[in-house]
Amino acid sequence: MSLTVSLPRTQGLVLPGSDRETATIWVEVTRGPLVESRHEVHGMLWVGDDGPDAGHLSASWGDPSFVTYLRSSLKPIQVLPLLIDKVAAEKGLTDDEVAIAIGSHSGQDTHVEAVRSLMAKTGVTEPMLQCGRHPPFHKETRKRLAGAHTVLHNNCSGKHAAMVAWALAHGHDPDGYLLPDHPVQRRIIVLTAMLSGIPEENLAIGVDGCGVPTIGMPLWAMARLFWLLADPQRFTETDAAGSVHPDEHAHIVSALGRARDCMMTRPFMIGGEERPDTDLTEVTGGRLIAKAGAEGLWCGADVATGTGFAFKAADGNFRAVVPAALEALLSAGLLSVDEAVRLEKHRIPNVENHTGDVVGRVFAVLPEP
Repeated sequence: MSLTVSLPRTQGLVLPGSDRETATIWVEVTRGPLVESRHEVHGMLWVGDDGPDAGHLSASWGDPSFVTYLRSSLKPIQVLPLLIDKVAAEKGLTDDEVAIAIGSHSGQDTHVEAVRSLMAKTGVTEPMLQCGRHPPFHKETRKRLAGAHTVLHNNCSGKHAAMVAWALAHGHDPDGYLLPDHPVQRRIIVLTAMLSGIPEENLAIGVDGCGVPTIGMPLWAMARLFWLLADPQRFTETDAAGSVHPDEHAHIVSALGRARDCMMTRPFMIGGEERPDTDLTEVTGGRLIAKAGAEGLWCGADVATGTGFAFKAADGNFRAVVPAALEALLSAGLLSVDEAVRLEKHRIPNVENHTGDVVGRVFAVLPEP
């Protein structure tokens, strides 16, 4: 099976008034007395009150119009059809089961059990999942399984189970659910365009690591997506006009709210032990939520202030993006000093050698105000 991958388009993607870039965040990797590597990180915060066309950047580092793929940071949107179209409600899916569809889980036993439960309730079987196999992210689970992992240990298995569940519930052939013209993917692409404010023809469509379509857009639009997730009431009927049936507006708002609440209250399902998405939400008591994406992307929201954020390591190295984002959130007052200290293993992680000795650190350097 092959997909035609569209080339990124930039028309209509530049944020008005953002033609002048600010200084980027640099993340330095030390070894002994030397800085051995440096990574450049772009990032931004989006705040405001009403509608996808409202709001504005409150802070930015680098280029707000940097275009990249959402990768797994798209998962809170990819789960929406399951919620909007009442499949989750009719099948009695729990918050754990919805959260595992949003997460990039570590393949721990609790994660696999949640995926199995989602599948059992919706009639999905293991052979229907086309995400492929990889060893669990969780070190101890990977060691225990010793190669006996299944497709359910794939970090995207919950998302794939949710997509197949939606297809089955609507009478669609689940075979081919990976393709961009399959009804479930069309639903996701249309919703993403509507919620981001980026016309569908200007979205870049590629193939994610797990095989489903992934969507590219500028960082400011990603931050705005998570700004809407922080407070779904900002999404108005006017915003939905021409994109969905008028009756769907309330369902979209409700679905965004449940996705957000599941991220807030079930953080272990979003990542797992020692994962930054999970730890950020646990340390902040659910105030901050985040969803990592491959190639150095980290998006999220401060639910209390209604702020969306998006950070991208220009070279795609994930080790750089979380330290940069946490330092920026601390600087912006969205993360307290106490919370930053408790997150130090992610904010200023150690560089270790193969015997476990600490030989350096990774830390972010914010530009001068």
